Amino acid sequence: MSVWQFSAALNGYIRANSSKDDRKLSDAERAELSDWILSSEPGPRTLSTNVYWWDGLKFSLFKTVTFQVDR
Repeated sequence: MSVWQFSAALNGYIRANSSKDDRKLSDAERAELSDWILSSEPGPRTLSTNVYWWDGLKFSLFKTVTFQVDR
């Protein structure tokens, strides 16, 4: 892999995993998320995430994926 290819991959990874407004979770949001993950509520949970497509210049929303997690 060339230095250019590595740099492009690294920049793509950073952009894909960073928020556009550079907003981080507040302490209350972090605690709420942690409680939700660690809770012992029975039954499946429905989660969703956005999938982005890299067109060579920018990321574009491809689709939203929804799935169930059984505990």
